[in-house]
Amino acid sequence: MSLVSPTTPRLSTVMLASVASLRGGSLRPDQQASLKAALERPGAAIAVTGGGEYLGMYDRSDLALEAALAFLNAAEAINEQGLAGAYAGRVALEVWPEDSELPVERIRQILALAPDHGLLLTQDCAGHLPVKLRGELQPLGRRQSDPGLQTVLELPWRDNAATYREATLFVSSRIPAGQHQALRLTRRGSSVLVRPADCPFTVGRDAACAMGIGGPNVSRLHGAVLHEGGKFHFRDDSRNGSYLTSGGTEVFVHSERFPLVSEGVISPGAPLVEQTGDVIRYLCLAVDPGG
Repeated sequence: MSLVSPTTPRLSTVMLASVASLRGGSLRPDQQASLKAALERPGAAIAVTGGGEYLGMYDRSDLALEAALAFLNAAEAINEQGLAGAYAGRVALEVWPEDSELPVERIRQILALAPDHGLLLTQDCAGHLPVKLRGELQPLGRRQSDPGLQTVLELPWRDNAATYREATLFVSSRIPAGQHQALRLTRRGSSVLVRPADCPFTVGRDAACAMGIGGPNVSRLHGAVLHEGGKFHFRDDSRNGSYLTSGGTEVFVHSERFPLVSEGVISPGAPLVEQTGDVIRYLCLAVDPGG
């Protein structure tokens, strides 16, 4: 096992998206699925709230922006299915230093400012976008009533959607299925490389755990990473269960084990969108990087 402690916190981009009905209707299951699928990107963790919001976490701001545009276009495509003007997508983006709590409430405040079909982001987030897009950003103007939201900007994506699609193209880096020789776990900006010989690798509040995690819903011995048959698994040993997100799907695990596939997020004791404590990012590695 090796420990990597970067001098600066790892940054992720957090997205909150929603589709509002303008005529009191409701989306069909296939339409909801198309919206969720639009958000999926390599390394992304996507969760759907009880209120129909979509919460996403992305390693790179350009991937988050690409997903945001895909979501808004998917919302417009629903209107083209004979429901013109019936639904309006809204998206907000914020940069998240992973050594701090998820800024869910702040990003909800930003999303509340968004006009119909609007895409909002903070100035910090804008600094990580391709240069050709930064000059297109516009201040919100009179809609900014909260002094804490003065840096929120709007991207008028509908004015030149083709340009934005070109500027945010990416190449997929998903890890193919196969044997996993190592697993990288990241919590609050610090990464641990877990090898098969390190398993079971325990996580929880207890000082004896291999990785200490905190939060109101975390158990003393919350769970453990196992390695069996060339694959890593997470076993939940907690009182409140764990929520594992990978490939756009959040799965609840309680007193059972679940395979860790490709990359994703472990949210101890609460859904990702409700998490106020630590979250653990994981990345399955086909080759041991050494060190």
